[in-house]
Amino acid sequence: MKTRYLFEFHDQPSTPAPIRKTILDCLRMCNSRFRPYNQQVSKEIIHICKEQNLTTVVELGAGHAPITRELASRPEANKLKLIPCDLYPETESWQELQDKHPDQVEFIPEPVDFLKEREWPDQCLLVIVAAFHHIPLEHRDQFIQTIQKSGKPIVVFEPIRKTLFSIFLSLFAVIPVLLTPLILLFRPGWLRRILWTWLIPVIPLMFWWDSVISCLRQWSPQEWEQHLAENLGEEAEWKIDSGPHHMVVKWSK
Repeated sequence: MKTRYLFEFHDQPSTPAPIRKTILDCLRMCNSRFRPYNQQVSKEIIHICKEQNLTTVVELGAGHAPITRELASRPEANKLKLIPCDLYPETESWQELQDKHPDQVEFIPEPVDFLKEREWPDQCLLVIVAAFHHIPLEHRDQFIQTIQKSGKPIVVFEPIRKTLFSIFLSLFAVIPVLLTPLILLFRPGWLRRILWTWLIPVIPLMFWWDSVISCLRQWSPQEWEQHLAENLGEEAEWKIDSGPHHMVVKWSK
């Protein structure tokens, strides 16, 4: 199946902020309440940090920072410094998280373009969760090269794959989307979620489209292998793990 970078509503700067926030709410529900994906990713991150003696986790393309939130809630991760960042920072949301965990969370308020070189803290692990497929195809090699130049280990987590099975499962994501306003009924933003999910149901349609397109944007394990081999030096080490509906790619200098 050919990789196709078609548009997603979530990516568009023209998407109104209330709709973008509602999409992020639904995505968080899909990957935490209805599927324990964020919990599984957090466990893997904690294991890697312990194994490699790393003290800081930087969540690239964090959005609502679901992984930072999950790690901050886990006692076994209480010694890790957590840094969410994004090209479109969710500063209000992150500030609330930092206020709740002032000794652990320290967000980057300015936009962070991870296609550009940047100094990262010592002993840090870079993670990009459910966000690599948002990088246009023509910039992905640059991303690999930029991360490699930083000298920091990185893990790319993707909760979907470019397979018919994964596309089929993604079609059912509309079910948790429709339930999200009910589950978050007493949380801030309840009226926004009810309006755009139930009364004017644009969110289910947008989320369904984005879910399918996200699958088509994925690289296959073979494509990952090819691009890593072309862009990383001979001393680099990488590992690609894939399941029926997820993929994990790790590399380091």
